[in-house]
Amino acid sequence: MVGPSGLAEVQHGHPAVREFLWNIGRKWVDFGIDGWRLDVPNEIDDDSFWQEFRRRVRAINPEAYIVGEVWNESPRWLNNGDMWDAVMNYPFHPGVPRVLRRS
Repeated sequence: MVGPSGLAEVQHGHPAVREFLWNIGRKWVDFGIDGWRLDVPNEIDDDSFWQEFRRRVRAINPEAYIVGEVWNESPRWLNNGDMWDAVMNYPFHPGVPRVLRRS
């Protein structure tokens, strides 16, 4: 885990914790948000968790948009279209200024 050593690590493999997290996802979509921007979601390195998260969110709002902030290469999260709709494309960022300077 990155960050202060005092932060607790969530045991996302535990069924009750998974259910709790999925219910948070559902609650806010029920409340009316249009999607989720997930902060470093790859810390939950479990495809089945995110597939179920997407299924539950999309059951409420089929157009809900789910984007993950992943700081490295991230095609894994997008390949099947069953977890997130997009990722923050940080590896793309360093090349943008170079291309713009050439224009």
